[in-house]
Amino acid sequence: MGCPICSNTSFEHRVTIDCINFDSQQLYTPIAIISCSNCGHVYNKISKADYEYLKRCYKEEFTYNLLASPNIISDFPGSYNEYSKKRYNLLFNFIKDYLQYEFNILDLGCASGGFLSHLYDCGFHSLQGIDISNVFVDIANDLTNNKFKICTGHVETLPYDDNQFDFIIADQLVEHIFDLNSLFIEVKRVLNKNGLLCISVPNTPNYSDTCFFEYYWFIMREHIHHFDLDHLTILAAQHGFKLIDSHVTLSNMLSPTAKLPNLSVILQYTGDTQRNNNSSFELKNTIGTYISKSKEKAKTTRDIIKQIGDTPIYVFGMSRELLYLYNNTALKDCNIVKLIDDTSYKQDNYTLKGRHIYDSIVLKGATEPIIITAVAHNKILREKLSQIEFKGQIIEL
Repeated sequence: MGCPICSNTSFEHRVTIDCINFDSQQLYTPIAIISCSNCGHVYNKISKADYEYLKRCYKEEFTYNLLASPNIISDFPGSYNEYSKKRYNLLFNFIKDYLQYEFNILDLGCASGGFLSHLYDCGFHSLQGIDISNVFVDIANDLTNNKFKICTGHVETLPYDDNQFDFIIADQLVEHIFDLNSLFIEVKRVLNKNGLLCISVPNTPNYSDTCFFEYYWFIMREHIHHFDLDHLTILAAQHGFKLIDSHVTLSNMLSPTAKLPNLSVILQYTGDTQRNNNSSFELKNTIGTYISKSKEKAKTTRDIIKQIGDTPIYVFGMSRELLYLYNNTALKDCNIVKLIDDTSYKQDNYTLKGRHIYDSIVLKGATEPIIITAVAHNKILREKLSQIEFKGQIIEL
C-alpha cells in the first residue's frame, strides 16, 4: 500500500521482524516497518488481505481471548478496572472543557462501553457507540441496561446520518485502521460543522521510554500506524480538521512494567482542507532510536535463552512476546516440557507447532525451570507460581 497520509509509494525500510503464529492463525508475517520517503510517516507494510484477516480477528478471536483472560487488572479493550478507569479519567480531564451536556457524542471502537459509562457517570447522556465485535456490543448493552445505544459496525462505513454528532471520540482506534482517508471521510460526514474530534493513539516518540520488551510496539501486529503529533495533524488537515489541543500521558496498560505512552488531540472540523507539502522526519529519527534500543535488549534476551541449552523447561505465557521469541531466539530449539497459559480460550483453540497449551495447575510441585515469556505480566505470573507451589527455577527476561 502507498503512504496512508500522502499516497507516496516510495519508502525506506526500517526493520523487519519475523514472528511465528499459533497454528490456527494467519496473522501477517514478517512485520515490515517502513517510513514514507516523502512525508516521513511510519507504518507497517501490509496488504488488504492482511487487514481483512485482522478485522475477522477483532470480531471474534481477539474478543474471546480478552474475555477469557484471568487477568482482571490490565487496561485492554472491554476492561473497566483500576487501570482503565485511570486512563479514562486522564482522557476525560483532557476533553471535559470542550464538552457540553447537550452534545451528541459518539465513541468509535467503544468495545463494551467502558469510556461511555465513564461519560454517563459524569453527566453526559446523549451517548452512542460503535464496535466491530458484536460480542462486545451485546455485553455493553447488557451491562449498561441500554443507558446509551451501542451498535455493531465498522468505522470506515458508519451507520449514522449526516451531521448527527457534536463530538466524536476515537480512543486507541486510528492506529488500527488500514484506510485512514475512509475513516476521516466518514467522521466528517457524521460530524456537525465545527464539531470536534478527539483522537488518542500510542505516542511513537515515547516508545523508547517504555521499552520493557524489545520491539513490543511493533509485534503488536494490529497496530498498523505509528503516529506523532506532526503526522496526525497533517493527516487531519487534509480532511478539513484544525488542531485545537494536544496532550501526552503515560499510564499503566498491562502492568506497571508495561505502560502506554499516549498522545491525545482535539481537532475541530472547519471544512478548510489543507494539503501540507512539508515533510517531517523527526518521527523517523525517534523510530531509529527505538529500534537501536530494541536491538540491544534483543541481544541480552538471546543470551539468556541460549544458556538454557538442552535443559527441560516450561514456558509460561502464550503471548505476542512468545511468538516473537520462538522465531528470533534459541527458544524453538529448547527442550520444552509444556506450554502454559491460564487463558481458557488459548487452551481450547490454540496449539503451537502441534503443542497443546495447559493450565498452570500442571506446574504444582514441578521442579524443572520455567521461563516467563509474557514479560508484561511477570509479577502476576510469579505470584501464581508461588500459589501453586512451583519449586523450579524461574527464568526472567
